[in-house]
Amino acid sequence: MRLVVASWPALLVLGVMTVSLLWSQFPGLTVRRAMVFWIYLGIGIGTSVWITSATRYVGIWALACGIGVIVDLSSAVVLPDIAWTDLGFAGLHYQKNSAGLFAFVALVFLAAGGFASRTMPTRLAAFLVFGLGLVFLMLTRSKNAIGFTVIIALVVLPMLMLARSGRNRWLILVALLGAFTGLMLLVLGLQGWSFWDLLGKVSGDSTFTGRNELWAAALSYIGDNPFLGRGFGAHWSVPPDAHPLLNKYGWWSSNYDDLISYNQSHNGYLDIAVQLGVLGAVVVAVFLVSLANTIWIIFQLGARHGEDPVPIYAVSCLMIGILSLNLFESTLFFPSAPLGAVFFLVSIYLTSWRLNLKQDIGAPREISISEPQRKPNSGPWIRP
Repeated sequence: MRLVVASWPALLVLGVMTVSLLWSQFPGLTVRRAMVFWIYLGIGIGTSVWITSATRYVGIWALACGIGVIVDLSSAVVLPDIAWTDLGFAGLHYQKNSAGLFAFVALVFLAAGGFASRTMPTRLAAFLVFGLGLVFLMLTRSKNAIGFTVIIALVVLPMLMLARSGRNRWLILVALLGAFTGLMLLVLGLQGWSFWDLLGKVSGDSTFTGRNELWAAALSYIGDNPFLGRGFGAHWSVPPDAHPLLNKYGWWSSNYDDLISYNQSHNGYLDIAVQLGVLGAVVVAVFLVSLANTIWIIFQLGARHGEDPVPIYAVSCLMIGILSLNLFESTLFFPSAPLGAVFFLVSIYLTSWRLNLKQDIGAPREISISEPQRKPNSGPWIRP
């Protein structure tokens, strides 16, 4: 019950999703798609009560992702006609971008599983499959997944290490720089300013493969229903006669003889506003602020309690990566996005993790003679 009460930000989001059936263009779709997240909530609470160890939780995810990577790579030989596409390697996924997002998640958990493992064979196996995951990621040729994987490894992880080492001034500086860069890219993309010409010379594509037009379209849909939106799940992947972009031609391919049907605006935050309006955007913002506070508390309590820092590094990198990817993809509370389900399930576990740490900190700890003594803040990737 404590976990249910502590999950009030998630309950608030799911409540707005469900209530939106009152003004939804397709109430039946809204009910069915909102129910999916209620089911995720039950799964998240159930697994969080069952798995109390953060190391074990990360290990289970690593095992599942490792199996997925091996199966996907095996499809390159067993089912080559399905696995290989003209745009990149898709494995058994719908298309190569979905494969790239899965590879990103797999790499995070496999790296954590390797560093957190206490036995050498398990550690070697995790790192071996991690190497296969890198190959898988590169084969997908998913620019977003590859780019954000590099950013997470070279920017976000060092930032988290600074946070745990207590160097908060540097953390704030890096965080502000990252937030300003992301906001600048989003605003410029929405406005289509001439700066994109310069950006095109640097990146090779000033439109982010046509996303600027999709973002402009999403803004127009938000303007039609700014406060309440069109109802959760009632805008994209709807019946053909109501699909907002069913008859739009060739934005990404630059070939206007091609008919392309879109199922998202490729920006998770815009899609939330399209479906749930300003009301939903504010509620989701409350959820994300609460999630960030939960992660910060886990960092602090974990350091005081001598917890292994690897799981919190991994989960934080995953959550930050997914939120960053939503500048260019729609996965956050998106009905048909598996990455959104992963984000939601892990967010519930983070709430449970915070509660368990608070309970452990407040209670006297009994240490047996055979239990090894651990120094506070001990573990890999930590500066004493």
